[in-house]
Amino acid sequence: MPFVLAVSGLKNSGKTTLCGVLLECLRRKGLRCAYVKHGSHRVCSNPGTDTGKFVEAGFPSVWWGEDGLRVELGNVRHASSGVAFSPLSEGEILAEMTSRFFPGFDLVLLEGGKHLTLPRIWVGAPETVPEDVKGIIAFYGGNSGDAAAECAKASSRQGEDASPGGAVLRFTRGEEAPLAAMVENLVLRGRAPLELYVGSSRLALKSFVAEFIRGALEGMLRSLKGGADFHRGVLLAVPPEKDAEAHEDGERLERIPEA
Repeated sequence: MPFVLAVSGLKNSGKTTLCGVLLECLRRKGLRCAYVKHGSHRVCSNPGTDTGKFVEAGFPSVWWGEDGLRVELGNVRHASSGVAFSPLSEGEILAEMTSRFFPGFDLVLLEGGKHLTLPRIWVGAPETVPEDVKGIIAFYGGNSGDAAAECAKASSRQGEDASPGGAVLRFTRGEEAPLAAMVENLVLRGRAPLELYVGSSRLALKSFVAEFIRGALEGMLRSLKGGADFHRGVLLAVPPEKDAEAHEDGERLERIPEA
């Protein structure tokens, strides 16, 4: 599944502009990238509308129009109490979204999401970071001609191979290419030979186990008529057993808050 990197910052700090530049740079490097914007505005249909009724009943829904698609994984409204609740946490929605909609992608660049547990680029100076924002691997902002920015850059630059647990790098405006190179390095270094998900939860696999499963799958799929193209990855979906579906429905009902 794709590496998810947040681009966060205060309002009007330049997050969208940076996302656009990074996505173009990384696409030219051959990476398959997707963009997600996380905000506080309402995106799901209003209650009572055609789509809203199905979303409230707990059915993932898609609004298909002439200009594209909108997928809705909204709140569920309990039939008896009328109380609306979210069946998925923000982390679960992110995992569901990346595993369902972006299999085979290398990177999902998520704009916003200050409070999600993700590695992130902070657009702005270190002093603008709220206390509860974590996971910053790089700062971006300022002009390359600023003396203060140059001083900060010289004292903090540790090379181009920063990691989520390593040094926090600083990039000024005009250094988007080195920043993209850092992101590319993170993506490539984090690639696994195979990832296994049950639902939206990723199972931890030792490297030799992942290599064994991948080799077995490649051998079987290549022997099929027409073969298989592994350059873009392979998605194998196994539907749940009927008893498992009933169990999941029961769990969902147990999570409905009391009125």
